[in-house]
Amino acid sequence: IQAVRSLAENQLAQLSLVESKSINHQLKSISEATDFLRNETNRVMTTPPGKAGGNTDEPTGFAYAPSGVYYSTHDEGGSALFYSAIVPVGAPERMKAGRSKGLDPAFKGVKESFPLIVQVYYNTHDSLNRIYPYFDVLSQYEPKMDIPSFNFYYEADAAHNPSRKVVWTDVYVDPAGQGWMTSCIAPVYAGDFLEGVVGSDVTVGTIVNDVLNLNIPWGGYGMLVSRDGAIIALPKAGEDDWGVKQSAQHNYLTTIKQDTFQPETFNLYKHLGNTGLSTHIRKNADGINHSMFAQKSIISWATIPETGWKLLVVVPEENIYQPVQALSDRLNSIAWLMIFGMLMFYSIFFTLLYRRAKRMSHFVSEPLMRIDAMVSSIARGQYHQQVPELAVSELHHT
Repeated sequence: IQAVRSLAENQLAQLSLVESKSINHQLKSISEATDFLRNETNRVMTTPPGKAGGNTDEPTGFAYAPSGVYYSTHDEGGSALFYSAIVPVGAPERMKAGRSKGLDPAFKGVKESFPLIVQVYYNTHDSLNRIYPYFDVLSQYEPKMDIPSFNFYYEADAAHNPSRKVVWTDVYVDPAGQGWMTSCIAPVYAGDFLEGVVGSDVTVGTIVNDVLNLNIPWGGYGMLVSRDGAIIALPKAGEDDWGVKQSAQHNYLTTIKQDTFQPETFNLYKHLGNTGLSTHIRKNADGINHSMFAQKSIISWATIPETGWKLLVVVPEENIYQPVQALSDRLNSIAWLMIFGMLMFYSIFFTLLYRRAKRMSHFVSEPLMRIDAMVSSIARGQYHQQVPELAVSELHHT
């Protein structure tokens, strides 16, 4: 069992490292694509009207809703546009909305090139949202939605991201109706002013299905947690083990008006509390440990450098040791059969030995008794004795 434990732990450690590298490769590709979108957005949105192909005409395909929202009226094979009524949308804003049409080729190319990405978008400081693929924005968004107040915007600002790099958000509910989401976002600056944020969205369900569909031996499963411990991906097999359950999609009975994050019960670190396992996972980039949650399990983890997320591989110990235990049970059965067989054998052996010893004793003692009788007769003066035929030749000679 010790040998199997050692082999299993080594295999799980290697598995978590290899799979984390695979996930990191996919996420890094999305980060690079988002950085491309940032550069393309900066080029398109900063092109002055009338220069380098910039359009000076009043944009078409947009209209004002009664609420004051400026939006795309129909699908032209590209993105949807939503300009929140939180700010007055005048001629400059309409021109900005028109220029944003130039983002569609890049948006479409990135979306179609990366299966994990479900939608791409550009949000501005004054609450313009251009998002691909197209959907009915009026039915989904709050009319006066303040886009910079959402984490998929402010997590890229100077306060949260002073290095202006591509970053990944925590898990949140997507206002565009895609359910639980994590986003790869990048700031778009004009000098030192944050004009907007581009993003590529990956749904939690997509990660579970496409990233964590791992071929883990011994009936194990993988789970993905964010930097802060929020469970990004947890297959159904792990919900009972960790005592957490979440629906795959958020129920959109009303529009999303503010950040909606995972509940605390869906945070691994808070769920574990101040246990040794929680401390180990937090502090170590990779490692292996044993857990007693729900069932005794071996947990291996590795950090995904691109996002700081951790990939955990969980395997019930009983599944690992089941073949060994089966062999142990069989060997125990064989051992008991051998002991029973030996007891039976020696019982019969000593019974036969006793009987043969008894016969041998009688075979030797009977001639001795006859000689003794002869000697006693001689002692009484009966010197003439008939020599008997004795079975033991040495005694007969005597």
